[in-house]
Amino acid sequence: MAAQEPTTDAVLHDASALIATMRQGFRSAVQAFVDHLDKVGLFVPLAKPLAGVEVGQAQQMGDELTLAPHLLPLADDWVVALWSDRDQLQTVGQYLQWTTDGEHLDLCYLPARVALEFALQLIDDDKVKGLVLNPGDESEVFLSRQEAASIASNKAIPLVGYVQNIPEQPREQTLVSELDAPLPPDLLQLIEHWVKRSDLAGYQLQQTFNAERDLEPHLTLLVKKGPAQSADERTLIAPLLSELEGKLPPPGYIDVLFE
Repeated sequence: MAAQEPTTDAVLHDASALIATMRQGFRSAVQAFVDHLDKVGLFVPLAKPLAGVEVGQAQQMGDELTLAPHLLPLADDWVVALWSDRDQLQTVGQYLQWTTDGEHLDLCYLPARVALEFALQLIDDDKVKGLVLNPGDESEVFLSRQEAASIASNKAIPLVGYVQNIPEQPREQTLVSELDAPLPPDLLQLIEHWVKRSDLAGYQLQQTFNAERDLEPHLTLLVKKGPAQSADERTLIAPLLSELEGKLPPPGYIDVLFE
């Protein structure tokens, strides 16, 4: 297996540890990756060879490069796939029987920022749904087009799909405030009906923002269990979230916390 390795002013370093940390989803973990975008490299599996470039030959980044990558199948769609580790890519490539024009699989090694900008040209949210870093590895990270674009432009945002799976830690800071505007009466009535039929002792609506976890301030419902309430919290919340789906004010989601 050969790799085309465009050169920069400095040697590109392994991004594996940064990607594994970024999987936590915290804004600070994404920021660490953003801070190293021009210092770490990512591999692109090539479906077609680079025109006019000899295999294994370094190429200056100022030169025009046209890449034809392999895309990774995902259900009925596709995603752009990039790897920080050549061996991981080789394993996946062998399993999927990837080749470069029917020959052995060639790779292109790019600075992470360049690789992300290239991926953004391919993601159309129609058939190509997003970007996966290190697919097949336990550190695998999926990025939507919006997330990839933000990172490529030096803006770190929390990856809400990952960070929501990590319980909030005592050291985290969550800002609490009153709602910017009253909830529409039908939404308020829906919440009140849920509180009543769930035998809860009471509730309070707040607006909260955790810079490590949230893209923007959002609605938070603080509820108090009744003396006879013993149901699992997730079981209690599920009907409410189903009824609220598509009805919440921006950013379109709510946290439900129990006292």
